[in-house]
Amino acid sequence: MDILKGSAAAACFLGMIFSILGNMVPSEKFSRQINIIFALIMALVIIPPFMGLQPEFPELFEENDSAPDTSDIINYRMNEEICGNICDSLADILGDKGIFPAEISVEINNSADGSISITKAEITLTDSTQEDNARRIVSEALGGAEVTVKIEGSES
Repeated sequence: MDILKGSAAAACFLGMIFSILGNMVPSEKFSRQINIIFALIMALVIIPPFMGLQPEFPELFEENDSAPDTSDIINYRMNEEICGNICDSLADILGDKGIFPAEISVEINNSADGSISITKAEITLTDSTQEDNARRIVSEALGGAEVTVKIEGSES
């Protein structure tokens, strides 16, 4: 049944193409030759499936190794989202303690088994008197991950 459907679809498609091309023939002098060529092409497309032959077509859509893997893109976007959520949570925790950081960034490790671990956190503060307190709070919140505290405007 699939052979019949495929052949019917091919015949309809080729019929439309041939009728368009047939109307483009400049004179009636060549219409007979064009009709013979169209009939041969139609026969070459329709008959082989009924004879059990599978035509081999060139591979038009080969996999392109240079194209980015969609899983890499998804993982990257997911890591960005997770890091953003962790930064927002740390800002809330610090804000509850009266510490308002200028910037928070985290680095995570997203393992193949689905586990996520926070490897590093960096906090930029505007007030140097809150440095030790901020480091302690974030370290406790992250379970002992490496925490770096920078003071805005200082070189360290």
